[in-house]
Formats: sequence, C-alpha cells, structure tokens
Amino acid sequence: MKKIIGILVCMLFISMTFSVATGQIIQTEDIKENSGFENSPPTNPIITAPDIVRKNWVFLVSMVATDPEEDQIYYRIKVGEEGNPSNWVGPYDSGQEYITGMGIFRYVGDLVIGIQAKDEHGAESDWSLHTITFTNARSVNFTFVNLARIFSRLLQIF
Repeated sequence: MKKIIGILVCMLFISMTFSVATGQIIQTEDIKENSGFENSPPTNPIITAPDIVRKNWVFLVSMVATDPEEDQIYYRIKVGEEGNPSNWVGPYDSGQEYITGMGIFRYVGDLVIGIQAKDEHGAESDWSLHTITFTNARSVNFTFVNLARIFSRLLQIF
C-alpha cells in the first residue's frame, strides 16, 4: 500500500511540475509577444560582387545577413546612391545567401550598389554599399579565381 501511495505521489508531483513548466512557457511567450518584446534588426548585408564589369554584361551579386532572433530576412537593392530601391524579395532564412543576376547597360564609370535587409517583423538594417567600375575595355582582368567563384555560385542556384 505504501508503495502504491508513493507511486501516486510521484505521479502527482511529476504532473504538477509539468503543468507549472508548461504554464511558464506559455506565459513567457505571451510576455514576449504582448509586452515590450524587443526586435533587433538584421546585420548589415555582406555583399559579394565584382569590382570591375564590362559594360552591357550581366554579373552576379550575392548578399547575406543574419538576424539575432533568427527571424526570416528580406532584401532590397538600389543602384546608385540616390537610386530608388527595388521591392523587397524573400523571405530567406537568417544567414542564407541570396544570389541574383544584375545588368547595368550603357554605363561607364563607377556605380554604387546598395543592399538593405529587414526581418519578418519590419526591423531594417543599414544600407551596405559596394562600388563597381563599369568599363568599355574589351578585356577585363578576369582571373581563374573569379571564374571558379561565379561557376560555383551558378551551380548553387541550379
């Protein structure tokens, strides 16, 4: 009889502990969503793009940002420091690289590409900037390393 009572007391204790823990988790989620939850913006995007591009050629631009709360991330791009930003694209997982092709036609000289990230709750990063020089030259310094990097990124896309 003592053994049965002991087992019942243990089961009751485990049941009460589980109920209390579950209640605390629900309460914590309610507090997070309803009372002062701080949402941090994602990191400024890291841009990988060529430094020199022959005019009228298409090139790849990759971007990656991470969010402190692991929220999903959207990206937008603007061409030129005063350019209008594109629509947001995404969502992508925090830390997931996004690669897109771009073409700037009939332009020669330096041009700044800007990329911004925002999380699923609307917190926006600062703009990250990368300067690309567009040239008329028939031969752009195009090393094997650059070719291998572009080829590996194309394989990731497909």
